[in-house]
Amino acid sequence: MINTKLPKVLNILYNTGGNKIIQYCGENSVLENCILESRDPFIINSGDRRFVITTNRDFVSEDHFYVLLSSRVPTKRDFEAENLNLIEWLKHPSITQSTPQEVTASWSESFNFIKEDTENNTDGLRTPQLGAIHSILAHQYSGDDIGIVVMPTGTGKTETMICSMVATPAIKLLVTVPSHSLRTQLFEKFLTYGLLKRFGVVGNEAINPHVGILTSGVSTLEDLEEFISRSNVVITTMAIASGATQEQKALMSEKFSNLYVDEAHHSEATTWQDFISRFAKHKVFLFTATPYRNDGKRLKGKFIFNFPLRKAQEQRYYKEIKFLPIREYDRSKADKMIADKAVSTLRSDIENGYPHIILARCMTKDRAEEVFQYYSPHADLNPVVVHNNKPGLKTP
Repeated sequence: MINTKLPKVLNILYNTGGNKIIQYCGENSVLENCILESRDPFIINSGDRRFVITTNRDFVSEDHFYVLLSSRVPTKRDFEAENLNLIEWLKHPSITQSTPQEVTASWSESFNFIKEDTENNTDGLRTPQLGAIHSILAHQYSGDDIGIVVMPTGTGKTETMICSMVATPAIKLLVTVPSHSLRTQLFEKFLTYGLLKRFGVVGNEAINPHVGILTSGVSTLEDLEEFISRSNVVITTMAIASGATQEQKALMSEKFSNLYVDEAHHSEATTWQDFISRFAKHKVFLFTATPYRNDGKRLKGKFIFNFPLRKAQEQRYYKEIKFLPIREYDRSKADKMIADKAVSTLRSDIENGYPHIILARCMTKDRAEEVFQYYSPHADLNPVVVHNNKPGLKTP
Protein backbone atom coordinates (compact mmCIF):
# COMPACT_ATOMS: atom_id res chain seq x y z
CA MET A 1 0.00 0.00 0.00
CA ILE A 2 1.43 3.37 -1.06
CA ASN A 3 0.15 6.60 0.46
CA THR A 4 0.76 10.09 -0.85
CA LYS A 5 0.63 13.20 1.32
CA LEU A 6 -1.01 16.15 -0.41
CA PRO A 7 -0.40 19.85 0.30
CA LYS A 8 -3.05 22.34 1.41
CA VAL A 9 -5.42 23.44 -1.31
CA LEU A 10 -4.58 27.11 -1.84
CA ASN A 11 -5.72 29.50 -4.53
CA ILE A 12 -2.57 31.54 -5.18
CA LEU A 13 -3.89 34.79 -6.60
CA TYR A 14 -0.62 36.75 -6.64
CA ASN A 15 3.00 35.77 -6.11
CA THR A 16 5.72 38.26 -6.97
CA GLY A 17 8.98 38.81 -5.14
CA GLY A 18 7.79 36.95 -2.03
CA ASN A 19 4.64 39.08 -1.75
CA LYS A 20 1.58 36.83 -2.03
CA ILE A 21 -2.18 36.86 -2.05
CA ILE A 22 -3.67 33.50 -1.13
CA GLN A 23 -7.15 32.09 -0.56
CA TYR A 24 -7.44 28.93 1.55
CA CYS A 25 -9.56 26.17 -0.04
CA GLY A 26 -8.77 22.97 1.87
CA GLU A 27 -6.55 21.25 4.44
CA ASN A 28 -3.67 18.83 3.90
CA SER A 29 -4.82 15.28 3.16
CA VAL A 30 -3.39 11.84 2.40
CA LEU A 31 -4.20 9.66 -0.60
CA GLU A 32 -4.37 6.00 0.35
CA ASN A 33 -3.79 2.92 -1.79
CA CYS A 34 -2.22 4.82 -4.66
CA ILE A 35 -1.06 3.19 -7.88
CA LEU A 36 1.19 4.59 -10.59
CA GLU A 37 -0.88 4.81 -13.76
CA SER A 38 1.61 6.40 -16.17
CA ARG A 39 4.97 8.14 -16.23
CA ASP A 40 4.50 10.62 -19.09
CA PRO A 41 2.45 12.42 -18.01
CA PHE A 42 3.11 11.24 -14.45
CA ILE A 43 -0.28 10.16 -13.11
CA ILE A 44 -1.17 8.41 -9.88
CA ASN A 45 -4.56 6.91 -9.21
CA SER A 46 -6.45 6.67 -5.93
CA GLY A 47 -9.91 5.15 -6.12
CA ASP A 48 -11.62 6.80 -9.06
CA ARG A 49 -9.50 9.96 -8.94
CA ARG A 50 -6.47 10.61 -11.17
CA PHE A 51 -3.73 13.05 -10.12
CA VAL A 52 -1.27 14.56 -12.58
CA ILE A 53 2.12 15.51 -11.11
CA THR A 54 4.29 17.95 -13.03
CA THR A 55 7.15 20.39 -12.65
CA ASN A 56 5.60 22.71 -15.23
CA ARG A 57 3.71 25.51 -13.49
CA ASP A 58 1.97 26.35 -16.78
CA PHE A 59 0.63 22.82 -17.31
CA VAL A 60 -2.92 22.93 -18.69
CA SER A 61 -5.27 19.99 -19.17
CA GLU A 62 -9.03 19.90 -19.62
CA ASP A 63 -9.00 16.14 -19.06
CA HIS A 64 -7.78 16.20 -15.46
CA PHE A 65 -9.39 17.72 -12.37
CA TYR A 66 -6.36 17.28 -10.09
CA VAL A 67 -2.94 18.67 -11.01
CA LEU A 68 -0.05 19.04 -8.56
CA LEU A 69 3.26 20.85 -8.85
CA SER A 70 6.39 18.99 -7.73
CA SER A 71 9.73 20.57 -6.88
CA ARG A 72 11.51 17.95 -9.01
CA VAL A 73 10.74 15.57 -11.86
CA PRO A 74 8.66 12.72 -10.35
CA THR A 75 10.00 9.19 -10.63
CA LYS A 76 8.73 5.73 -9.83
CA ARG A 77 11.35 5.47 -7.07
CA ASP A 78 10.07 8.68 -5.45
CA PHE A 79 6.50 7.42 -5.70
CA GLU A 80 7.34 4.10 -4.06
CA ALA A 81 9.31 5.90 -1.34
CA GLU A 82 6.30 8.23 -0.75
CA ASN A 83 8.58 11.17 -1.50
CA LEU A 84 7.12 13.04 -4.48
CA ASN A 85 7.89 16.54 -3.08
CA LEU A 86 4.46 17.94 -3.86
CA ILE A 87 4.46 21.65 -3.11
CA GLU A 88 1.35 23.21 -4.64
CA TRP A 89 -1.99 22.52 -6.29
CA LEU A 90 -2.23 23.83 -9.85
CA LYS A 91 -5.79 22.55 -10.31
CA HIS A 92 -8.35 21.26 -7.82
CA PRO A 93 -12.19 21.27 -7.82
CA SER A 94 -12.17 23.23 -4.54
CA ILE A 95 -10.25 26.11 -6.11
CA THR A 96 -12.97 28.47 -7.27
CA GLN A 97 -12.68 32.06 -8.40
CA SER A 98 -14.19 34.83 -6.29
CA THR A 99 -13.58 38.56 -6.13
CA PRO A 100 -12.74 40.43 -2.93
CA GLN A 101 -16.15 42.09 -3.25
CA GLU A 102 -17.87 38.70 -3.33
CA VAL A 103 -15.96 37.67 -0.21
CA THR A 104 -17.06 40.80 1.63
CA ALA A 105 -20.67 40.31 0.48
CA SER A 106 -20.62 36.75 1.86
CA TRP A 107 -19.90 38.13 5.34
CA SER A 108 -23.31 39.80 5.51
CA GLU A 109 -25.20 38.22 8.41
CA SER A 110 -22.65 35.40 8.63
CA PHE A 111 -21.27 36.45 12.02
CA ASN A 112 -22.74 34.90 15.17
CA PHE A 113 -22.18 35.97 18.77
CA ILE A 114 -21.69 32.50 20.25
CA LYS A 115 -20.32 32.52 23.79
CA GLU A 116 -18.04 29.79 25.09
CA ASP A 117 -19.71 27.61 27.73
CA THR A 118 -17.24 25.11 29.15
CA GLU A 119 -19.80 23.55 31.51
CA ASN A 120 -22.01 22.56 28.57
CA ASN A 121 -19.08 21.83 26.20
CA THR A 122 -20.03 24.72 23.90
CA ASP A 123 -17.18 26.21 21.90
CA GLY A 124 -17.37 29.90 21.15
CA LEU A 125 -15.99 33.33 21.93
CA ARG A 126 -14.46 34.11 25.29
CA THR A 127 -15.70 36.95 27.48
CA PRO A 128 -12.83 39.31 26.56
CA GLN A 129 -13.35 38.60 22.86
CA LEU A 130 -17.07 39.35 23.06
CA GLY A 131 -16.45 42.56 24.98
CA ALA A 132 -13.77 43.72 22.56
CA ILE A 133 -15.87 42.96 19.46
CA HIS A 134 -18.88 44.87 20.80
CA SER A 135 -16.61 47.80 21.68
CA ILE A 136 -15.01 47.84 18.21
CA LEU A 137 -18.40 47.74 16.47
CA ALA A 138 -19.71 50.57 18.64
CA HIS A 139 -16.61 52.65 17.99
CA GLN A 140 -17.00 52.12 14.24
CA TYR A 141 -20.35 53.94 14.39
CA SER A 142 -19.53 56.77 16.79
CA GLY A 143 -15.78 57.03 17.32
CA ASP A 144 -13.69 59.91 16.06
CA ASP A 145 -10.37 58.93 17.66
CA ILE A 146 -7.93 56.02 17.48
CA GLY A 147 -9.52 53.03 19.23
CA ILE A 148 -7.33 51.11 21.70
CA VAL A 149 -8.13 47.51 22.62
CA VAL A 150 -6.23 46.00 25.57
CA MET A 151 -6.39 42.22 25.87
CA PRO A 152 -3.87 40.19 27.90
CA THR A 153 -1.80 37.64 26.00
CA GLY A 154 -3.69 34.38 25.59
CA THR A 155 -7.22 35.81 25.59
CA GLY A 156 -7.68 35.60 21.81
CA LYS A 157 -6.57 38.91 20.31
CA THR A 158 -6.06 37.59 16.77
CA GLU A 159 -9.50 35.96 16.60
CA THR A 160 -10.96 39.25 17.84
CA MET A 161 -9.39 41.02 14.87
CA ILE A 162 -10.83 38.42 12.47
CA CYS A 163 -14.27 38.65 14.08
CA SER A 164 -14.35 42.43 13.83
CA MET A 165 -13.31 42.22 10.17
CA VAL A 166 -16.23 39.90 9.36
CA ALA A 167 -18.79 41.54 11.65
CA THR A 168 -18.16 45.12 10.47
CA PRO A 169 -17.45 44.14 7.64
CA ALA A 170 -14.14 45.83 6.85
CA ILE A 171 -13.92 46.57 3.12
CA LYS A 172 -10.11 46.54 3.05
CA LEU A 173 -8.10 45.78 6.17
CA LEU A 174 -4.41 46.43 6.75
CA VAL A 175 -2.79 44.68 9.74
CA THR A 176 0.71 45.64 10.82
CA VAL A 177 2.86 43.64 13.24
CA PRO A 178 6.35 44.20 14.68
CA SER A 179 7.99 40.92 13.62
CA HIS A 180 8.28 38.42 10.77
CA SER A 181 7.14 35.48 12.91
CA LEU A 182 4.00 37.28 14.08
CA ARG A 183 3.23 38.28 10.49
CA THR A 184 3.26 34.61 9.44
CA GLN A 185 1.16 33.59 12.44
CA LEU A 186 -1.56 36.15 11.67
CA PHE A 187 -1.45 35.39 7.95
CA GLU A 188 -2.20 31.71 8.59
CA LYS A 189 -5.03 32.54 11.02
CA PHE A 190 -6.73 34.98 8.66
CA LEU A 191 -6.54 32.44 5.80
CA THR A 192 -8.82 29.96 7.58
CA TYR A 193 -10.69 32.19 10.08
CA GLY A 194 -8.84 30.19 12.74
CA LEU A 195 -11.35 28.07 14.68
CA LEU A 196 -14.22 30.49 14.11
CA LYS A 197 -15.95 28.45 11.40
CA ARG A 198 -15.68 25.29 13.44
CA PHE A 199 -17.29 27.09 16.38
CA GLY A 200 -20.07 28.50 14.18
CA VAL A 201 -19.03 32.07 14.97
CA VAL A 202 -18.36 32.59 11.26
CA GLY A 203 -20.99 30.87 9.13
CA ASN A 204 -20.19 28.32 6.44
CA GLU A 205 -21.57 30.69 3.81
CA ALA A 206 -18.64 33.06 4.45
CA ILE A 207 -16.12 32.75 1.63
CA ASN A 208 -12.51 32.52 2.78
CA PRO A 209 -10.77 35.89 2.41
CA HIS A 210 -8.09 36.87 -0.08
CA VAL A 211 -5.19 37.35 2.34
CA GLY A 212 -2.15 39.31 1.19
CA ILE A 213 1.22 39.09 2.89
CA LEU A 214 3.90 41.69 2.18
CA THR A 215 7.38 40.39 2.96
CA SER A 216 9.14 43.19 1.09
CA GLY A 217 8.41 46.60 -0.30
CA VAL A 218 6.43 46.97 -3.54
CA SER A 219 8.42 48.64 -6.29
CA THR A 220 5.78 50.80 -7.97
CA LEU A 221 2.59 52.61 -7.00
CA GLU A 222 0.70 50.68 -9.67
CA ASP A 223 1.86 47.32 -8.30
CA LEU A 224 0.80 48.30 -4.78
CA GLU A 225 -2.61 49.45 -6.00
CA GLU A 226 -3.12 46.12 -7.77
CA PHE A 227 -2.04 44.20 -4.67
CA ILE A 228 -4.51 46.09 -2.48
CA SER A 229 -7.35 45.78 -4.99
CA ARG A 230 -7.01 41.98 -5.11
CA SER A 231 -6.96 41.53 -1.30
CA ASN A 232 -9.51 41.60 1.50
CA VAL A 233 -6.82 41.89 4.15
CA VAL A 234 -3.10 42.62 3.93
CA ILE A 235 -0.65 41.66 6.67
CA THR A 236 2.84 43.09 6.90
CA THR A 237 5.40 44.40 9.35
CA MET A 238 5.40 48.03 10.38
CA ALA A 239 8.98 48.26 9.11
CA ILE A 240 7.82 47.48 5.56
CA ALA A 241 4.71 49.68 5.78
CA SER A 242 6.59 52.67 7.20
CA GLY A 243 9.40 52.16 4.68
CA ALA A 244 7.06 52.73 1.72
CA THR A 245 7.32 55.87 -0.40
CA GLN A 246 5.23 58.92 0.48
CA GLU A 247 2.95 58.23 -2.48
CA GLN A 248 2.49 54.59 -1.43
CA LYS A 249 1.64 55.61 2.15
CA ALA A 250 -0.95 58.04 0.82
CA LEU A 251 -2.42 55.27 -1.33
CA MET A 252 -2.65 52.90 1.63
CA SER A 253 -4.39 55.48 3.81
CA GLU A 254 -6.89 56.05 1.00
CA LYS A 255 -7.59 52.46 -0.03
CA PHE A 256 -7.70 50.66 3.33
CA SER A 257 -10.91 51.08 5.30
CA ASN A 258 -9.17 50.13 8.54
CA LEU A 259 -5.68 49.85 10.00
CA TYR A 260 -5.11 47.37 12.83
CA VAL A 261 -1.80 47.78 14.67
CA ASP A 262 -0.87 44.66 16.63
CA GLU A 263 1.52 44.77 19.60
CA ALA A 264 0.85 48.51 19.67
CA HIS A 265 2.99 49.15 22.76
CA HIS A 266 5.86 49.49 20.25
CA SER A 267 4.13 52.47 18.68
CA GLU A 268 6.24 55.17 20.32
CA ALA A 269 8.74 54.68 17.48
CA THR A 270 8.81 57.73 15.21
CA THR A 271 8.38 55.63 12.07
CA TRP A 272 5.27 53.97 13.54
CA GLN A 273 3.75 57.29 14.55
CA ASP A 274 4.41 58.78 11.13
CA PHE A 275 2.67 55.92 9.34
CA ILE A 276 -0.32 55.73 11.72
CA SER A 277 -0.88 59.49 11.52
CA ARG A 278 -1.54 59.23 7.78
CA PHE A 279 -4.81 57.39 8.44
CA ALA A 280 -8.00 59.07 9.61
CA LYS A 281 -8.15 58.40 13.35
CA HIS A 282 -11.49 56.57 13.23
CA LYS A 283 -9.93 54.02 10.84
CA VAL A 284 -7.19 52.99 13.30
CA PHE A 285 -7.36 50.38 16.06
CA LEU A 286 -4.42 49.59 18.32
CA PHE A 287 -4.32 46.08 19.82
CA THR A 288 -2.03 45.36 22.73
CA ALA A 289 -1.65 43.39 25.96
CA THR A 290 -0.64 46.51 27.88
CA PRO A 291 -1.94 50.10 27.87
CA TYR A 292 1.62 51.40 28.16
CA ARG A 293 4.15 52.02 25.43
CA ASN A 294 7.69 50.68 25.66
CA ASP A 295 8.82 54.10 26.94
CA GLY A 296 6.38 53.84 29.87
CA LYS A 297 3.87 56.38 28.55
CA ARG A 298 0.23 55.57 27.87
CA LEU A 299 -0.83 54.88 24.32
CA LYS A 300 -2.39 57.75 22.38
CA GLY A 301 -6.05 57.32 21.52
CA LYS A 302 -9.31 56.31 23.19
CA PHE A 303 -9.35 53.17 25.31
CA ILE A 304 -12.50 51.49 24.04
CA PHE A 305 -11.87 48.15 25.79
CA ASN A 306 -9.48 47.11 28.55
CA PHE A 307 -9.74 43.56 29.88
CA PRO A 308 -7.74 43.41 33.15
CA LEU A 309 -5.11 40.73 33.68
CA ARG A 310 -6.81 40.02 37.01
CA LYS A 311 -10.00 39.07 35.16
CA ALA A 312 -8.06 36.80 32.81
CA GLN A 313 -6.60 35.02 35.83
CA GLU A 314 -9.98 34.75 37.55
CA GLN A 315 -11.55 33.29 34.42
CA ARG A 316 -8.73 30.74 34.20
CA TYR A 317 -7.28 31.76 30.84
CA TYR A 318 -3.91 31.08 32.42
CA LYS A 319 -2.93 27.68 33.71
CA GLU A 320 -0.98 27.11 36.88
CA ILE A 321 2.79 27.22 36.35
CA LYS A 322 4.71 24.16 37.47
CA PHE A 323 8.01 25.36 38.91
CA LEU A 324 10.94 22.92 38.77
CA PRO A 325 13.80 24.44 40.81
CA ILE A 326 17.50 23.97 40.04
CA ARG A 327 20.03 24.84 42.76
CA GLU A 328 23.47 25.56 41.28
CA TYR A 329 25.55 28.75 41.58
CA ASP A 330 28.10 28.08 38.85
CA ARG A 331 26.41 29.52 35.73
CA SER A 332 27.90 27.06 33.23
CA LYS A 333 26.90 24.13 35.39
CA ALA A 334 23.49 25.67 36.03
CA ASP A 335 22.87 26.09 32.29
CA LYS A 336 23.53 22.40 31.70
CA MET A 337 21.39 21.32 34.66
CA ILE A 338 18.50 23.51 33.48
CA ALA A 339 18.80 22.12 29.94
CA ASP A 340 18.92 18.51 31.20
CA LYS A 341 15.88 19.08 33.40
CA ALA A 342 13.96 20.82 30.61
CA VAL A 343 14.73 18.11 28.06
CA SER A 344 13.81 15.37 30.52
CA THR A 345 10.48 17.07 31.22
CA LEU A 346 9.83 17.57 27.51
CA ARG A 347 10.48 13.92 26.71
CA SER A 348 8.08 12.90 29.45
CA ASP A 349 5.40 15.26 28.10
CA ILE A 350 5.85 13.93 24.54
CA GLU A 351 5.52 10.34 25.76
CA ASN A 352 2.23 11.34 27.41
CA GLY A 353 0.88 12.75 24.16
CA TYR A 354 1.54 16.47 24.67
CA PRO A 355 3.11 18.20 21.60
CA HIS A 356 5.15 20.60 23.71
CA ILE A 357 8.35 22.47 22.89
CA ILE A 358 11.11 24.13 24.92
CA LEU A 359 11.76 27.86 24.66
CA ALA A 360 14.99 29.06 26.27
CA ARG A 361 14.87 32.86 26.08
CA CYS A 362 18.13 34.84 26.30
CA MET A 363 18.95 38.54 26.48
CA THR A 364 21.58 38.57 23.71
CA LYS A 365 22.49 36.60 20.59
CA ASP A 366 25.85 35.60 22.09
CA ARG A 367 24.11 34.32 25.19
CA ALA A 368 21.68 32.33 23.02
CA GLU A 369 24.57 30.65 21.21
CA GLU A 370 26.19 29.92 24.56
CA VAL A 371 23.06 28.26 25.97
CA PHE A 372 22.34 26.41 22.73
CA GLN A 373 25.35 24.12 23.19
CA TYR A 374 23.49 22.33 25.99
CA TYR A 375 20.46 21.62 23.80
CA SER A 376 22.20 20.85 20.50
CA PRO A 377 23.17 17.25 21.43
CA HIS A 378 19.47 16.34 21.45
CA ALA A 379 19.25 16.24 17.65
CA ASP A 380 16.02 14.24 17.60
CA LEU A 381 14.23 17.25 19.15
CA ASN A 382 15.43 19.55 16.32
CA PRO A 383 16.87 22.34 18.50
CA VAL A 384 17.46 25.68 16.73
CA VAL A 385 18.72 29.14 17.63
CA VAL A 386 16.39 31.94 16.60
CA HIS A 387 17.39 35.60 16.33
CA ASN A 388 17.20 38.40 13.75
CA ASN A 389 20.47 37.52 12.00
CA LYS A 390 19.53 33.91 11.34
CA PRO A 391 18.99 33.25 7.60
CA GLY A 392 15.55 32.17 6.46
CA LEU A 393 13.54 33.77 9.26
CA LYS A 394 12.09 36.43 6.96
CA THR A 395 10.46 33.81 4.76
CA PRO A 396 6.76 33.40 5.63
